[in-house]
Order: sequence, then C-alpha cells, then structure tokens
Amino acid sequence: MKQSLAGALVALLVLAAGCGSGDANVEPTDNPAGPLSVGRSSGDSQLAAPLAAEHWYAGFGSFVLCSEAADANIVLDRVRTASDLKPLEVRVFRREVSPDLVRRTPVAQRSRLLPRFTWRGLPPAFAGPHAARWPLGEWAAGVQGAPVSTTCAATRQALTDIARGEVPQTGFEELAFVLKVSRAGARITNAQIDYSVAGKPHTLDLRWVMVACGDRFVDPDQCRPKPPSG
Repeated sequence: MKQSLAGALVALLVLAAGCGSGDANVEPTDNPAGPLSVGRSSGDSQLAAPLAAEHWYAGFGSFVLCSEAADANIVLDRVRTASDLKPLEVRVFRREVSPDLVRRTPVAQRSRLLPRFTWRGLPPAFAGPHAARWPLGEWAAGVQGAPVSTTCAATRQALTDIARGEVPQTGFEELAFVLKVSRAGARITNAQIDYSVAGKPHTLDLRWVMVACGDRFVDPDQCRPKPPSG
C-alpha cells in the first residue's frame, strides 16, 4: 500500500520531536479543492509559555508544501488566519531544506532539518532569551508569488532520506506560523492558504488550532492552568 505524505510525516515528526516543548494531535484529511497539500489539514498543536515572559514568539510548523499533481503550476497568493484569542502579531514564513543544506549539516544534527510541530523564537536569527528547539533551514518571510512544484512523492522520499541521515535528491519546503504572544497567550483557530493553479484561484482550508499558552487558558486539554497563588 502506498504510504501517504501525512502518514509518513506524522511518523517522522514523532521521531524528530523527541522531548520537545510542544504537543500535537493529528487527523490527516484530503483536500478535494486542488493539488496543493501540506501533509495534513486537521488537528492542533500547543506550546507552553516561557516563565516570566512579557512577550515571546511561538512557532508552529510541520505544514510541508507539495503538489499532488506532477504537472500543476501552483503559485501561493496569501495565508489568512482566524483567532478567538488574538496574538500581538502573526507572521508567515517558508522554510526550505535543500540537498546542499543537508550535505553541509553534520549527520548528528540532521534531525533538526526535519519539520517540528512547535518551537520558540523568531526566524531567521532566533535571537533572545526564549528561543528554543527551532528547526534548521533557509527561512523566507511571506508566501506571495512563491511556487510549489515538488511532488508529494518526492517530498515524502526527501523526508525519509533526511530521517535516515542521508542526503536526498530533492529538498522540501515547509509553511510556518510565528505568533508574537503576550502573557495572556494566543490561539489561532484555523487558516486558509489561497493559491492559484495556472491562474485559477483555489483555497486550502487548514483546520489546525495553534495554541500559545498563557494566563487566559484554563482548559487542561490544551494548557495546564496556573497553580493558585498564596
């Protein structure tokens, strides 16, 4: 049976996450609207807040961009998000991992090239006291005009090769969301990726909840409540 990108990516992310600072639930679904895929479109990720942080950057990834059709002419247009607890800011990035980057990365560090569900810090420098466990790669801000041409089969093979410590024949590209978060926390409830195929508009619904924990969260299924003071 042919393994789906979603299934392969879930297995690789479990291996790559190790004792990371975030958690995720995954329910892969198909996208009938067009050839663009991100490996999954339904689920949630949570990231704990650093102690005593007035504001910090919460990163959410593992949305690996690929084409289900070999001859599709996919161009990204924009990404929209909805929130019921707004972050101070939302930034969207693309992270590229090329075969050359894999080759230049020591084998012991190549697991950091794989997608991660969550991390802390603002690409590309990840400077600051709260940055932690971010994935390595070449980061670019925004999506407008970016093509997606790598097939999902080639992407699946690239991820498998990197997980084995090998250099793939082709690389992969990942979509990432970075939220600037106050002490209250933030929650993105869903997102839409607008793109075109040979000039025809499409939208991929990303039914993924991204939770950056904070003082406003008391739901134990998402963020543990703060212990009572006094």
